[in-house]
Amino acid sequence: MPYELYKVVHVLGIAMVCVGIGATAVAALLAQNQHPGLPPLKKLSAITHGVGLLLILVSGFGILAKLHLSFTSPWLVLKLVVWLLLGVAPVVWRRVPQSATIMWWAVPALVALAGYLGLSKPMF
Repeated sequence: MPYELYKVVHVLGIAMVCVGIGATAVAALLAQNQHPGLPPLKKLSAITHGVGLLLILVSGFGILAKLHLSFTSPWLVLKLVVWLLLGVAPVVWRRVPQSATIMWWAVPALVALAGYLGLSKPMF
């Protein structure tokens, strides 16, 4: 697969993860009001989030292989930690609704950090 296609798939995965996390936030708010549209939204947000995480992981490692970069670089390890944090974000949001304000700001900050690390590849 060409490098450019890996990048497009990577960005698509990022968008899907963000949409999935946002939908989880909405589902958490609707759960407080026992909204009838909640079950389909929960399922759709979980699927979107999971597929997005998979796309990010596969395309990210594809990009690394195309660029012949080391899999042990500190910036990559930190990006994997960010990926894991974004992976558990919906679970935290559902189980600890009091974290909503923190999560609201933490998710975009994590995405920005991952973007910085991926674009600059700093050597710590």
